[in-house]
Amino acid sequence: MRAFTILLFVLLIQGIGKAQDRQGFVIHASRDNGAVTDARVKILSTQQLLLKDHTGKYRIDHLRPADSIEIAHLSFMTRRVAVKDLLLNPVVLLESKENQLEEVQISTGYQFITKERATGSYATLDEKQLNRQVSTDIISRLDGSVPGMLFNRNSPRAISIRGQSTLFSESNPLIVLDNFPYEGDILDINPNDVEQITVLKDAAAASIWGAQAANGVIVITTKQGKRDNSPKLGFNVNMTIGAKPDLYYQPRMSTGSFIELEKYLFDKGVYKAAETSVNKTPYTPVIALLIQKRDNPAMADQIDAQIEQLKTIDSRMDMDKYLYQNMVNRQYNINLSGGSKKQTYYISLGYDDNREELVRNGLKRLSANLKNTFFLLDDHLQLTTAVDLSERRQESPNLGNNGLNMTGQSQLYPYARLRNEDGSYARTVKNYPWAFIDQATADGLLDWSSRPLEEVYLTERTAASSYYRMYADLNYKIWDGLRVTALYQYTQNKNDFRKYNPPETFFSRDLINNLTQIQSDGSLIRPIPLGGILNTENSKSHNHAFRSQLDYQKEWQQHQWRAMAGFEIRDNPAVSNSNLLYGYNDDLAFSANVDFVNSYPRYVNPNSKQTIANGEKLVETVDRYRSFYGNIAYTYDRQLDFYASARLDQSNLFGVRTNQKGVPLWSVGMAYQLSKASFYKSEIFPYLKLKASYGYNGNINKSITAFTTIRYYGNAILTGLPYARVVNPPNPALRWERTKVLNLGLDFASKDNRITGGIERYWKRGLDLIGETPYAPSAGVSSFTENYANTKTSGLDVQLKTKNFIKAFGWDTEYFLSIARDEITHYLPQVTSFTGAQVTLVGKPPYGLYSYPFKGLNPLNGNPVGYLDGQESENYAAIIAGMDEHSIVYHGSQRPTVFGGLRNTFTWRNLSLSVNMTYRLGYFYRRNTVKMAAVLTANSQHGDYEYRWQKPGDEQYTVIPSIPETNNANRDNFYNNTGLFVEKGDHLRLQDLKLSYAIAQNRLRKMKIQDASFFVYANNLGIIWKSSKNSLDPDYPLVDFPPSRTISFGLNFKF
Repeated sequence: MRAFTILLFVLLIQGIGKAQDRQGFVIHASRDNGAVTDARVKILSTQQLLLKDHTGKYRIDHLRPADSIEIAHLSFMTRRVAVKDLLLNPVVLLESKENQLEEVQISTGYQFITKERATGSYATLDEKQLNRQVSTDIISRLDGSVPGMLFNRNSPRAISIRGQSTLFSESNPLIVLDNFPYEGDILDINPNDVEQITVLKDAAAASIWGAQAANGVIVITTKQGKRDNSPKLGFNVNMTIGAKPDLYYQPRMSTGSFIELEKYLFDKGVYKAAETSVNKTPYTPVIALLIQKRDNPAMADQIDAQIEQLKTIDSRMDMDKYLYQNMVNRQYNINLSGGSKKQTYYISLGYDDNREELVRNGLKRLSANLKNTFFLLDDHLQLTTAVDLSERRQESPNLGNNGLNMTGQSQLYPYARLRNEDGSYARTVKNYPWAFIDQATADGLLDWSSRPLEEVYLTERTAASSYYRMYADLNYKIWDGLRVTALYQYTQNKNDFRKYNPPETFFSRDLINNLTQIQSDGSLIRPIPLGGILNTENSKSHNHAFRSQLDYQKEWQQHQWRAMAGFEIRDNPAVSNSNLLYGYNDDLAFSANVDFVNSYPRYVNPNSKQTIANGEKLVETVDRYRSFYGNIAYTYDRQLDFYASARLDQSNLFGVRTNQKGVPLWSVGMAYQLSKASFYKSEIFPYLKLKASYGYNGNINKSITAFTTIRYYGNAILTGLPYARVVNPPNPALRWERTKVLNLGLDFASKDNRITGGIERYWKRGLDLIGETPYAPSAGVSSFTENYANTKTSGLDVQLKTKNFIKAFGWDTEYFLSIARDEITHYLPQVTSFTGAQVTLVGKPPYGLYSYPFKGLNPLNGNPVGYLDGQESENYAAIIAGMDEHSIVYHGSQRPTVFGGLRNTFTWRNLSLSVNMTYRLGYFYRRNTVKMAAVLTANSQHGDYEYRWQKPGDEQYTVIPSIPETNNANRDNFYNNTGLFVEKGDHLRLQDLKLSYAIAQNRLRKMKIQDASFFVYANNLGIIWKSSKNSLDPDYPLVDFPPSRTISFGLNFKF
């Protein structure tokens, strides 16, 4: 019996061994359960490949249960499985890549992560999406393409990402170029060199950038070569043509009405003071004719005929003909890329030649990019080096209609000419009346006449910029999963501005004549010598940046760990200077000495004296930053992700108290792929991911510091001695601005990715915002910088992509919706002034639009009527002084609170048509109107003047008040800031469309061309619908004219 038991045990052991020899698994497709061949299977711990046996199984009998394997296939998503799980279930199902979101690599500027593992809020645009638009700069190509990103077209704060979390500090997003903050001009980045842009929007995404990330981060990644790739040559060229600007965009009173106004004012004696002014106040040619008519009654008919002839002139016709032109931009780019197993390379050369809409103005840019990556020591060591160069030259002698106005007037009188009938340059009234100018010329002074068009062709105004960047990235693999990286970048920006006014220009003649003295013998003394005047401004900045970083990644069984820690330092010294040279000879580069100390009598009024302007200035600044940072991420079973990040920033701009020298910032996030849960059975949406993040970002203000700051100036006018001012009083409690952010999101994809998208809800809190509060003048300063406000923002981002048709005829749709509402929650300064209806109120957005309550027009005199203590009143000063936060009318935000876009792309074989529409809702703007106080000096030409109240009963048809008897600035202040001119900005715009054609491959092979295509792109096509009834573009209500329509043509080749 004992022997039988032993024999049975031995046979059992042998059977188990043979069963283990036969243990293995097979790979099937999840869609149809069909066998998958040619998969690449490897053991993660040893990186050895597994091969199939004769039965088609992958044997695992020699593996430990704790081991894991990775299965990769070109047509299926890569999957990792633990051996212990294969022992229980020997069939591995692979999911087709068609059923998954594209494996997008997201660059944060510190590391690359996959979109699947991301817990934060990102938006990524690849090369194809960026090249859909045509522009000289890269950032404008993001307009209308990124959820949550708003281009504020009517604001100096150009871009906002998910609202605004500051009041007076930097509000534009941080721009990162190849892992480092970009310190140059955005025009120095060649768009053709950009491979990808990632926009970081929440705390988990952007907190790694710490005190610079509160406004969002735009990460730009440039192109590089690919390993084991034969050389590829690319060439593209495009040309953009823009229409002339619409000079009739803003309503303007007719020339006839303006002349009749001048006659009316002349009869009232308004110009008597100008006639007798010791400072020779200028007046228009019509006023000169009226003076001549008054003094010479016999010439009345002749002068009246001249005035009537002037009524037929519209100065905008000459401006359109001689100052403006069709914009023409040309862009050329060539690049070469490739690589072997040991290195990759990318070389590019770009040239831009832009002819701007103003005659003689233009920009030329030459850019070069060289990037190499070397793989050494069996790929343990990776070295990347890069050099970028950009040379830019901008000519701008033409100031357009901005440089034409007469002194004391905001616009050129409407009957001015730029050329005479014989083609010669016409003169316009500038600083002094023509009668005075003619007399001065007769006395021997230089011709004092201003001929604006001649000035355009004589003046030299040039801005030259040189930018170069050297970059090195050394990455060493210490052991599997652990890498150390050292990065260094040096950039230099050099800007040289040169404005040369030759002796023939009005600018030079005016300054020379101004201090010219006539001696008793008729000789002339000129403290400012004859010759040209040269103004130069030069600036140069350097940026040294160094970063050292450890990256760790470990994966076993169902666990993945990723960690990063490092530090970086940056040093940004900058210096700028300016000079003003008189009597300058451009051929000899020679100037004359002048006396900057003593005062000289003015020729116009010898009783007043003036010193010669000294344009010398020297400014030096140094910004230094030091940061320590780290993050850690954990993934369980490729289903559950956790993320944490922390950073400490320090700067020489802050810090008196130790705990305020730096600012610690952090974030946490998590993501859960619900679609991988065992209970999830939906086939409609096979991909569903929940994510959440919370944390703090920071913001900086380079204009202030906690230390007392004094600025030294030149010599004072009265004493002639140097002087200084306290520009920043001490504040040892000054703290960095911070932004607290909470983000919740849902990403989804339907079967075969026919529908993909995401929904994100976010809340932001701006804390310790910095600004200036009024201070007692007895302290020696009028304002004090401190942390005095908090804000909050709440919003929603929705993005949806659909593949409507995917066969011979294709139709794709991209839609996004963004909602962002800002509100001030704390504001330390007490609001006491409501002048101009400009006010900051708690509970309202920082850029809210307010108005004074308006009753209507007085039927007896046409005066605007408001309310004072609840009663109708025309006491405008008292109305404005008595205004408070309860009586002022709030309309809403001046920025869109709801915005988005809808893009449809249609394809037929090799032909593609993309149509992009954008919309902006939930905002208001105040349009311009006539200013009656300015009308009393003929200094307002707004077209609303034509609709003014003139007699009783007109108040039933118009809201434009009458011309007042006397100048009353408060009347204008009140009336112009009522709600009469507030309009809703809601609109739908046909932003652009692109038609492209790709030449068939079979036609290209014979010419050894890999790809070839050409396109036509039209931009700024017009408004489809808007809420307001006036003719103005809601995004450009205050400018002289909006951007013009453009059309571009381009060719792309790859060899």
